Amino acid sequence: MSETTLSRAVGAPAPVPGDAGAPARTTWAELGAADRIRAAYRDGRPERGVAVEALGELLTELDADRPAGVVLSACVQLATALPLLAETVPRHEALHDGLAGRAVIALAATDSGSGSDLTGAQTTVRRDGSEAEINGTKRWITNATTADWLLVLARRRAGPHFTNFDWVLVAADTPGVRVEPADTDLFTGSGVGHVHLDGVRVGSDALIGGSGRGLPLFLRHIAVERLAGGLWATAVCRRVLSATRRWLVGREPLWEREGVRLDYARALVRA
Repeated sequence: MSETTLSRAVGAPAPVPGDAGAPARTTWAELGAADRIRAAYRDGRPERGVAVEALGELLTELDADRPAGVVLSACVQLATALPLLAETVPRHEALHDGLAGRAVIALAATDSGSGSDLTGAQTTVRRDGSEAEINGTKRWITNATTADWLLVLARRRAGPHFTNFDWVLVAADTPGVRVEPADTDLFTGSGVGHVHLDGVRVGSDALIGGSGRGLPLFLRHIAVERLAGGLWATAVCRRVLSATRRWLVGREPLWEREGVRLDYARALVRA
């Protein structure tokens, strides 16, 4: 069964062919204009953490009528990128515009070659007086092709120790930044891509969160992204189970079988 056929069978929106992330950016702008981004946080402030019920409701609404890539795009920003910015640079334009839906922020953590092993990342940041230079490649980054700002996790010194990494906030149009769309049909709409950083020069104030605090900050905020993933998974389960029941009821001989109803009930209870 094709991805499109499967999506329609379970009631999910079909992916958008040939899309490189534009629907995600449009959705993000709509959420910002309706003040739905701020509403996902306690008292509307991301530094105070997510409002779990509100975030769950928002992800459920998005899952109901947007492609999975669009939901992923929003999820990464809501759960990780914006709270991290709020903790480290609360007055920065990237946070202000992100909360208003005017800017898309990519979390550029996974590295070329090391994948999810962040302590093996080779992207480096070197201080040079009042400036810093970044070199390396970040792969499979959500929102890469549509980002206005990149939150780059970079190595400040050699070795796997957790204090060897910093966060660098880089404007996506900075000279030396090149984004390559990922060659995949998975999560269409998420703007996933690879970010190449070749001699990218930024002011030393672009190093945010404190020297050596890159991984501790990542671990604290990625935990919230895992929570958001669980809320999204719950929404998917509910949607699929509802669509499955409608499908079974429409084929009355199937729904009349006790074993079928029992299997469905078990799945419903587990969800």
